[in-house]
Order: sequence, then structure tokens, then C-alpha cells
Amino acid sequence: MWRACTELDEGRPGAQHTSIAKTFAAEAVHRVVDRAVQICGALGVSADAPLSRLYREVRPFRIYDGPSETHRWAIARRAVKARAALR
Repeated sequence: MWRACTELDEGRPGAQHTSIAKTFAAEAVHRVVDRAVQICGALGVSADAPLSRLYREVRPFRIYDGPSETHRWAIARRAVKARAALR
């Protein structure tokens, strides 16, 4: 994330690193909330704890700024293009 922000602040193209950062952050948030729900068991999905609301909001979070799969596809496409340019 730091590298993506630095590239953007300096006016350099940051598409590759921003795609990586967006995908990583969205999936990290999902893993953390999912594990918290697992630890809490039934309480984690009940209305008695804020985890159920967080869990409902985490999935759309992975779509708001572009689906993770789209970011992965773009990351791979740019990596292949960069590798081909080295030949």
C-alpha cells in the first residue's frame, strides 16, 4: 500500500501496485472478520454482536472498488506484458 501511495503521490503510474493493494486489503479484512465470526460461533452471526453486521458488509467491500478477480486478472496481464517487454 505504501508503494502504491508513493507512486501516485509522485505522479507515476500506480495501476499495478494499487490493484495489488486493493485486492490484499479487501481479502485481509474478509479473513479477519471471518475468523472472528468463527471464534465467536453462533454469537458471531447473531444480532447480539456487531460481527454479523461486519460480516454482511465485508463481502460487498471486495466488490466496491472492482472485484478481486478483475484486479487479479489485471495484475497478471501487466506482469506478463512486463516480462514480454524484457525479451
